[in-house]
This record gives sequence, C-alpha cells and structure tokens, in this order.
Amino acid sequence: MHILIVRDLKFYAQILGRDSMSSFWCMWCKVHPNTWNQLNASSSIELWTLKCLVEHHHKIIRENLRIQKKFVVFLPLHC
Repeated sequence: MHILIVRDLKFYAQILGRDSMSSFWCMWCKVHPNTWNQLNASSSIELWTLKCLVEHHHKIIRENLRIQKKFVVFLPLHC
C-alpha cells in the first residue's frame, strides 16, 4: 500500500510528529544550520527516517528530556 499526501509542508511535519517544528531546522537531515553553507556533494548527511523519528521520540520519553522544536513531539502517524 502506498499513501500519497497532497498538502503543505506544515501538514507533512505534523503527520511525522514534528508539530510546531522550528523552521530554523531542516525537515530532512540532522545537519546543524550553521554548517549548511559548508555542505557539498561529497558531504555525509544523516537523514531523518521514520525509524530515527520513532527512536528519538522513545528516547525523549525514556530519558524524560525536554522536547525541543527541532525534534519529534509526537510519534509519526504510521505508528
């Protein structure tokens, strides 16, 4: 089954569990904004995957961390 989503990026962020996410942070990768201008084609970039989003959410709950807007606020919709 494939699910197609036709909405804006805010809605997409919400279903990924990143509601109220700061626009300062990238939706797709974990690179700090201060290093964006130093990236090139050979740069190694760690991307946010559904698995990473779920694991990070569980880490926030398990370690009772303060939720930051660059991270996951809720579990992604598929979970």
